[in-house]
Amino acid sequence: MAIPPYYTTLCFSHFLLWKRRENTIPRTVQSVNIPIHTAIGPKPYTRHKNIVKLTRHNHMLAHDVIIENFRPGTMEKMGFDYETCRTINPRIIMSSISGFGQKGRYSHKAAFDGIAAAMSGMYAINFTESGPRPTGIPMGDHISGIYNALAIMMALYDRERTGQGQYIDNGKTYQELTDAFTVINFRDDISVVIFKGAGRGFVAGNDINDIKLMTKENHHAYQDVLCGCAISIMKCKYPVIGAIHKFALGAGLVFAAACDIVIASEGTKFGLPEVTLSIVSGSSFLSLMAPDKIVRYMALSGKPLTAEELFRLGGINKVTREEDLFDEALMLAKEMVRNSPIAMQFSKEAMNINRNAQIEKKFLTETLYTDRLLGSPEKAECTNAFFEKRKPNFGF
Repeated sequence: MAIPPYYTTLCFSHFLLWKRRENTIPRTVQSVNIPIHTAIGPKPYTRHKNIVKLTRHNHMLAHDVIIENFRPGTMEKMGFDYETCRTINPRIIMSSISGFGQKGRYSHKAAFDGIAAAMSGMYAINFTESGPRPTGIPMGDHISGIYNALAIMMALYDRERTGQGQYIDNGKTYQELTDAFTVINFRDDISVVIFKGAGRGFVAGNDINDIKLMTKENHHAYQDVLCGCAISIMKCKYPVIGAIHKFALGAGLVFAAACDIVIASEGTKFGLPEVTLSIVSGSSFLSLMAPDKIVRYMALSGKPLTAEELFRLGGINKVTREEDLFDEALMLAKEMVRNSPIAMQFSKEAMNINRNAQIEKKFLTETLYTDRLLGSPEKAECTNAFFEKRKPNFGF
C-alpha cells in the first residue's frame, strides 16, 4: 500500500515553511537555520537570531506552505508576498494569520489573543461582579490555529488535484461574520442586532483579484463560505437591522437582503455586477427584497439601483441621511426591544419556514452554472477587459 505524502514544517520566528517529505511521517516541528535572501537583492534579511534565513529560489521550490502572522505588508517588504512566491513556485501555499485581516479599517494594527478576546466580547461573556475576565485559555490562538490547519489541509488536497497553490487569509471577513452570528445565537442578553459596515461603504463585494484567480475548486469553497454567512444572518434568532451606506454590491447585496429590516443612506447603490465578469450573480438572495422583474433587470444588466429606487419598490424599509443612519437604526432597535423577545424569535422562525431551504437550493444552482463559466474564453475576456478598462470583445 502506498504511503500518502506528509509535510514537515520549518519554523521561523514569525513565519513557517512546510516542506513535503515523501513516505515519511513527521514527528516534531523544529527550528532550522537556513540562509535567507529577500526578493529585491542578495543582501540577507535578518530580524533576530531565530529568523530562519533562506535563499529564495532554492528553498521556495523545495517547500509547500508558508505560514505568517505579520501585519499586512511586512512579507511584501521582505520579498515574500504571495505573488512573488507563486512566480517562483506556482504550487506554493501561503497562509496569513493576522488580527484584523489583510484589508479594512484596523488591518494595520497588531493583535494577539487578549486583544481579539476583548474586542469580540469574549471577556464580556465571562463577566463577573468585578468586571470582564479572561477565559482562562487563549481561545483566539487555539481556534485560529485549528482553522488555519484545516484550511491548509484543504489547500494541499486541492493542490493534489489541480497542481496549483493558493493564498489563504485567515482574517477573512465572511467567516468572521458567520462566527459572530453563531455566537449571537448562543447569547440570551440580546433582543435586536444592528448590522453595519465600518468602512467607506457597507460591502463592495469580492476582491477582483480573487475573481481573476478563481478556479472551480476554490470557487466552491468561496461560495460555501458566502452562502453560509448569508444564511447565518437569515437564521439569526434575533431580528437583524441592516444599516447600509454608500454601496452594497455583489456579496454586499446578498448580506443586505439577508437582513430582516434594511435602512439605507441616501444614494446608496445596490447591485449585482457579477454578470459583467461572466459570473452568475446571487439573484437568489435579491429575490428577498425586489420583485421578479427587478431581480431579472439587475442580474442580467449588472446595473445597480439606488436606495431611493429600491425603497419605492418596497425592497428596503427607510432611506435617511448618512450621518443619521446609525441613529435611525438604533432608534428602531430601541422601539423593538419593548416587544416580547420570544414572540419576535418565533415570528421570525415562522416567516423563515421553507424560505431558507429554497434560497440555498437556488444559490447552489447559481454556483454550478458559474463553475461552467470558469476557465471559459468568455470569462477570461471579461476579466481582462475589466483590468484593461475596455469593453469585452466576444467576436460578434
